[in-house]
Amino acid sequence: MSVNDSCRLCSSNLRIRGTIVSSKLIFDSKDTNNVYTQLSKLGLVIINTPLRSFRICRKCYAVIARLLHDTDTFQKWKNEETMDTCQGEYDRNTEKRDRDPTPSKTPRAIKKSRKSAEIPSRSSVTEVVINYGITKNTLTCQSDIAGIVESLAKRNFTRAARLISRHRQVMDHLQDSVLDLVEADCVTLCKQQNHFMLWRSSGIDLQSFSLQELQDDLKRLSPFLFSIISKITKESLPHICAAASVALRGREPRLSALSYYINSVLLYGGAKKAVFQRLAKLGISTTHSNAVGKQKELAYYCMLPVKSLKRDLESFLNQPSTDEQDRTIQRSLEDMSLLETTVQPSKEVDAIDVFTFSTLSEQDMADLGVAALSASAPPTSSTPHTYSIIFDNLDFYIQTHHQSTSQTNKSIHWINHMCVINRVNSLHLDNLKPANSLIDYDLGNSLPGPDTQACMRREFVVLGSRILTTYLDLFKTLSDVVVHHIPHQFSEDMAQPSTHYPLGLLFKDETKTADLVDVLQHLQKEYVPRCPDGLEKILIGGDRLTEGNCRNIQLAFADGETEENRLEGLVFKFEDWHAIRNLFEIYHQIFFKEGSAKDHGTILANMNLLRSLPQR
Repeated sequence: MSVNDSCRLCSSNLRIRGTIVSSKLIFDSKDTNNVYTQLSKLGLVIINTPLRSFRICRKCYAVIARLLHDTDTFQKWKNEETMDTCQGEYDRNTEKRDRDPTPSKTPRAIKKSRKSAEIPSRSSVTEVVINYGITKNTLTCQSDIAGIVESLAKRNFTRAARLISRHRQVMDHLQDSVLDLVEADCVTLCKQQNHFMLWRSSGIDLQSFSLQELQDDLKRLSPFLFSIISKITKESLPHICAAASVALRGREPRLSALSYYINSVLLYGGAKKAVFQRLAKLGISTTHSNAVGKQKELAYYCMLPVKSLKRDLESFLNQPSTDEQDRTIQRSLEDMSLLETTVQPSKEVDAIDVFTFSTLSEQDMADLGVAALSASAPPTSSTPHTYSIIFDNLDFYIQTHHQSTSQTNKSIHWINHMCVINRVNSLHLDNLKPANSLIDYDLGNSLPGPDTQACMRREFVVLGSRILTTYLDLFKTLSDVVVHHIPHQFSEDMAQPSTHYPLGLLFKDETKTADLVDVLQHLQKEYVPRCPDGLEKILIGGDRLTEGNCRNIQLAFADGETEENRLEGLVFKFEDWHAIRNLFEIYHQIFFKEGSAKDHGTILANMNLLRSLPQR
């Protein structure tokens, strides 16, 4: 039996002997006052669905008619009682003395939400005509979805979306669709072949990690998920990246690039293992062992640029010099003279002198059937950068809470070293031969000439202007136009910031001779370039104590058989910044005292004095 063969309200069978009798259509489009309209007036909204019948029996239809009549009667009684009550109140109030009525309390506005919002009632009827080609089916839209259908037909999607958000049943189904979109975006992000930035957690990738690139990848691969997180966080870049990383790590733990980035911040701040354990459970960071392992990997990748600089420098130094090229060309020409008796030239080269082969290109010689000369010019390449190694001691003290014979306070002395690129390259200078021979050298060239005296005069003018504007009050107004740094050939290069690469810690104590020997041998083995003439010397910088200790060790190894044994690849120097830092420490010990703002000449008193001066 079909669903439409029974009454929708009382479920009684309407088909008798194969014919439907005593029935009424609920959604009769030809009748304006159909059953659907009458039930809507009573407050019952019926949805036209294929799972329920669209007919009712005559008995139920009679009940609906009586309810409508009784409802009208009841509404009439209610209106009459309301009018009588208002009239009685008016008569009683007129007996009282005249006075201004007390204003009624303003009712609080009902808080609007998606669940409590109601669809506004509509006086119009919205119908949908479905054309199947042969037949047409006309459906009357219910009042709660009529506005949605009308807005979609008029392509007013903004109003349609607003009405859909107020419809409870539609929103329940729409929520499932939204979750499906979020699921699809998450699956896209978790596929490694899409190259999402959170997948790139290797040491070399973490060096170029950027929150802006992470946001761009999230917006490119999952725009819908990005819009949700961006709306929640009010488009805050750090919060978007952090929320996406923590949420996606719950699905795929290998999306940990941001977690390793946070690990670096925690390790730099000296966080303990307990911090990593708690944050790892929240998906914010990784475990402490993984964080330390990643730091070692980062340290290894920091050394790769220095290794590359060393290889480039060795390749440049291993190229043949100009004298060697001249000797190679001469030997090639001598070999070419033998071709007159050993090589039979072809018809194209009968009239060509054999010595003109040195002026031909390789392609021309190949066309003529003769092998190219080995005296071709070396390939041109850019001059590589030179570098220096700077190292200094790293000292700190560890106090043990519970001291014993096996656990005591520890004084740690390690070495931190880094590579600094020389801003001015010196590879164009020759270290083997002088600029001029000693026999041909004129001693008069060493005396200052007119050009030298003019240069010295210009520099003395600059120095004199500094002295005048510093110590004479009359000239202090001209201090803004004084040249504070005399320009030279490399002024622009030296004004640029230095490029440096951290090389990590060496767990050696430079105050111990054996440890310092191991450090110097390590530096020479790893960072000193090799060339045909031996070791290419590099500068090693440190403080004055380090420089003195290193020179003593180099003198102690002076009886070695080779350059490497004598540590001749290292040239030691001291760094000026260390002396300035020591000077500041001395000033701090002498002039800084707690509560010394009233003592004239102290640091705090001078600070207050500078703050009180008017700003220029």
